[in-house]
Amino acid sequence: MFDTNKVSEMDGIRRIARAYYAKASEDEKNSMQKFFNTLDSNGDGKVTLGEFNKSVSSSLSDENKESIFRQLDANGDGTLDFDEVLALYYMEEKVEIVKCSECSNLLVGPYFSCLMCLETNPNTYDLCCACYQRGKFVHNHSFDCLLDHHSLLNLLRDRHQSADAAITQTKSKWKTALAAFELALSIGSVSTTLCTILSCLSKH
Repeated sequence: MFDTNKVSEMDGIRRIARAYYAKASEDEKNSMQKFFNTLDSNGDGKVTLGEFNKSVSSSLSDENKESIFRQLDANGDGTLDFDEVLALYYMEEKVEIVKCSECSNLLVGPYFSCLMCLETNPNTYDLCCACYQRGKFVHNHSFDCLLDHHSLLNLLRDRHQSADAAITQTKSKWKTALAAFELALSIGSVSTTLCTILSCLSKH
């Protein structure tokens, strides 16, 4: 039985692909058209499942290929038009769609990633929502290290904000020190002010 949840997850990819296409340059649009033409081997403007199977990655099983095809087929007519193929182009050319580390399903919708693996391991550990919810998986990092991508983005924002704050503090510190040095030059008390500056800098 076809999983309608996967269709709704592909809708998100489809909307992103359409947005990219709307803002793409003419060269990029030509590349997308060539990508479609490669799939559409008979040039009739539609990509059948047979044409799709011959063109996509040979590392995928026929079952996985058919599953992806059905998810891409938004109107359910059994073929893919240019608009529907845009989502595939996005997955092939813009990002690497990863597989769930447990069930091996392609993660086209929301999923969880191990923060520790992202920071230290070239091979990430990713889970679909169903595998995460079941909790029956074996991983060498704590369960708390698994974060959904909204949480990961928030964490990155917090880190950038902390880094920006540190840079601002450093700039302010040196600005104060230079102002003190300029004042010392004007009144001829450089040695005393240098001691004050060094003391100030050592506190930060």
